[in-house]
Amino acid sequence: MCSFLYNELYSGTVADFSGLDPIIYREHLQTEQYDSLSLNAPNFVGSFTQGDFVYFFFRETAVEFINCGKAIFSRVARVCKWDKGGPNRLKNRWTSYLKSRLNCSMPGDFPFYFDEIQSTSNLVEGRYGHANSKLIYGVFSTAPNAIAGSAICAFSLQEISDTFEGNFKEQSGLNSNWLPVNPLNVPDPRPGSCHNDSRTLPDLTLNFKKTHSLMDETVPAFFGSPILTRVSTM
Repeated sequence: MCSFLYNELYSGTVADFSGLDPIIYREHLQTEQYDSLSLNAPNFVGSFTQGDFVYFFFRETAVEFINCGKAIFSRVARVCKWDKGGPNRLKNRWTSYLKSRLNCSMPGDFPFYFDEIQSTSNLVEGRYGHANSKLIYGVFSTAPNAIAGSAICAFSLQEISDTFEGNFKEQSGLNSNWLPVNPLNVPDPRPGSCHNDSRTLPDLTLNFKKTHSLMDETVPAFFGSPILTRVSTM
């Protein structure tokens, strides 16, 4: 999945013929290789550019669910257009890569999730209620071993951005639950932000970002629930 900006190609792809090394790539820059915390067997479905960032949409095996079994979650990730990589050994790595989970579900005491994103629209701007919003629409499906169903959910660019400014998520130990990071433990400058020259970022920020690309909050459906659903009763 690709986006063009100023004659540069931003792509969600694989770096080897076996398909085992997924990356988000721009010439000279890429995500960490063979790193499940960064990308875990993703399927890219869409991308667009807006403001200072390039956004990617994909589904992947959820590392935060791994202690409970295997699950596929939908994600939105972003990188800064002006990212120049880090210093020294990180010169070919994104310093701004972050990702959040997209929540397309029927609300209730026991939400019904459409976890696997299949495609996205372009960014659509309109007036909803008393305010203008920029929305991205996605088609989602249930997992193959679940009740068959599909849905269309909308997400606002503002709420996507809000999750990237929220808490980071971490696993303190191999068998520990994934929990939000205490804001007091987040280094300054804040990891994942845009900077005039990312090559001058301190090691503390870069090392934190390398192990904390996942955000804690999920992106809620803009209308509170899917716009359209189809669920099999067979």
